[in-house]
Amino acid sequence: MKGWYLGAYAGYASLADKSVESDARYWDGLTLLPHLAGLELPFYSDLSESGRSDKFLRTLPKHWDYIITLLPGTMQSLALQPDYGLASKSSEGRKAALSRMALVHRRIHEINDRMGRQAVRGIEIHSAPTRTADAESRRCGRP
Repeated sequence: MKGWYLGAYAGYASLADKSVESDARYWDGLTLLPHLAGLELPFYSDLSESGRSDKFLRTLPKHWDYIITLLPGTMQSLALQPDYGLASKSSEGRKAALSRMALVHRRIHEINDRMGRQAVRGIEIHSAPTRTADAESRRCGRP
């Protein structure tokens, strides 16, 4: 689909006072934008900060495409677990990041299955670079 994608930060900043009604008005308003091709979806510990990702998935318009960004969840994870990340020197940090990637993979398939097509057009993966990141961590089989 050709058109614009609404970025996660621009699109979700206005949802600070979320309610069922404000959510419905927000989605209805977005569907009226003629050049909107889709949304960038922020991925925290899941697709919904509220823990209702399954319900959230059912609200996504089927005619849009989606890009998933892992940056919000990556930054939250770094705050809680400083050794978190795909490029971490810590095997526990890498395992945590790979665990999140498994959930992202599942959610992508759920979105595509619900839409009946490949609706997820991209995923923005962040390695969680820190001063302790290790470029060698990208090698397969490293403990």
